[in-house]
Amino acid sequence: MEINVNVSKLVKPSTPTPSTLRNFHISFFDDKSENENVRLILYYSTSHKEPNEVQTNIFNHLEISLSKTLTEFYPLAGRYTRHSSFIDCNDQGALYIQAKANFQLSNFYNLSGIDDPLLSVKITTFDCGGVAIGMCISQKFGDMATFCTFINNWATRSRKTVNELEVARYSPLFALAAHFPKPNQQLTNEAFERSP
Repeated sequence: MEINVNVSKLVKPSTPTPSTLRNFHISFFDDKSENENVRLILYYSTSHKEPNEVQTNIFNHLEISLSKTLTEFYPLAGRYTRHSSFIDCNDQGALYIQAKANFQLSNFYNLSGIDDPLLSVKITTFDCGGVAIGMCISQKFGDMATFCTFINNWATRSRKTVNELEVARYSPLFALAAHFPKPNQQLTNEAFERSP
């Protein structure tokens, strides 16, 4: 079994994060949690092999919709600063990997993650035409509920016809740190307001 990585790059938000949202303060609970990643792999099988141009279009479409999703989930494009215990929302980007496996989807079950970016995405196509989308999200940013909201937002943006009301349904609400701040932390409401 062999997996060839075709593309490995950082995907940035489609709209730059405003400077007023540059420092994303994490909650007391997130500050005390281990610096680990939550991993998830979504498998999509198909009854026929897609031509290379169709797979290329899928890759491009997923990259563009991920970039748009990162505009709302802007902390995921930043970096966690351990010494200050906050996320620097510098739009450095989420790790995005495109790979090709020379075996069937049913033989694939592992994704190796890295913990530097807060979000890593690996999209792998298989000889059978199937696709696996593997993701790692830092627990410093969110839990499985946050992860599911992110996935639903990205999935909604990835559809051929994007319904903005449905996208808004899966928009994030960054308020945990306001309700459970770290000791001696002064936060303003401005830090939790999202840009339009």
